[in-house]
Amino acid sequence: MNKSIALHICCAICLVAPLEDLRSKGYKVQGVFFNPNIQPFDEYLNRYNTLKDYIKSAPITSLFSNEYNASIHLGISKETGLDRKEICSKCYELRLRYTALNARKNKIRNFSTTLLSSPFQNKTNIREIGAKLEKEYKLTFIDSADWEKKHYESKKIIKDSGLYVQKYCGCIYSKKDMKARKAGITF
Repeated sequence: MNKSIALHICCAICLVAPLEDLRSKGYKVQGVFFNPNIQPFDEYLNRYNTLKDYIKSAPITSLFSNEYNASIHLGISKETGLDRKEICSKCYELRLRYTALNARKNKIRNFSTTLLSSPFQNKTNIREIGAKLEKEYKLTFIDSADWEKKHYESKKIIKDSGLYVQKYCGCIYSKKDMKARKAGITF
């Protein structure tokens, strides 16, 4: 019996392993591309267009995308007083909540996020938020530690396909961190 899942997708790279795993387990994947944290707008478009190109060869049942609105993420930054851990946590929750709501609206009982496949994200925090939203919305949060193990293989698949490979996680803070690392600056 096929099952359905609403899967938050942050980028094509992070989609490769979860999509392969979920489809092998019989899930029909509904993609949810909701990422107001990605800045600047050109970066957002690059990631969205790469995702659309990738899923042509690795189909998902549908892809929902919300209109780009970076002010949502900037509002989180102001609300938390620029504490990076809290900004990330609120951003995770914002995107997972949107995905859980999308699942309920479409009568899908399962939800998850490709953020779990990235070695650069706080998986403990993401799992805590997933568990909280699971109870709140009476859904099942699907998790796999195996997704992260395939991250660099997934990145190679995207790169070898000639698709865009991003250089930072997405928000202005991760872009700043990437530039500082390149310049040899540590905080």
